[in-house]
Amino acid sequence: MAVNTKHPSYTAYESIWLDLRAAYEGSRAVKAAETRYLPRPLGMRRPEQYSAYVGRTAWFGATEWAVHGLTGAAFRHAPQLDAPAALLPQLDDVTQDGVSWQAFAEDTVRETLLMSRYGVLVDFPQLPPGNGGTAPTTTIRPYWVPYP
Repeated sequence: MAVNTKHPSYTAYESIWLDLRAAYEGSRAVKAAETRYLPRPLGMRRPEQYSAYVGRTAWFGATEWAVHGLTGAAFRHAPQLDAPAALLPQLDDVTQDGVSWQAFAEDTVRETLLMSRYGVLVDFPQLPPGNGGTAPTTTIRPYWVPYP
């Protein structure tokens, strides 16, 4: 199977996910998709008429409000984490590009609410060759990778 082959369940949900993402992103995304969400009315032939029609369209951002509201409710109280003391400094930057574990958790909840699934890969860099199996002088540690 080629790496660009889509799994049948992905193919089944792809259109739904596009709709959910556009609804969440709001008016700009809905209008940018043009005829996917705003079909051209019968008899409207000139492009400037359709552009004016799209420009007048109003969008109520209920999807975004619901997702943000539920995410906020889930994190109304700060989450409690029980971790070894040696691990705590790493939790301030779990992605190794400045994202804390709590921000990562909030993103995970938000994406799961919106799309009904979200992947997280915790990876560990390979030790440099020739170090005899000992840890190098710089700290090598795991990092978290989100897969929306």
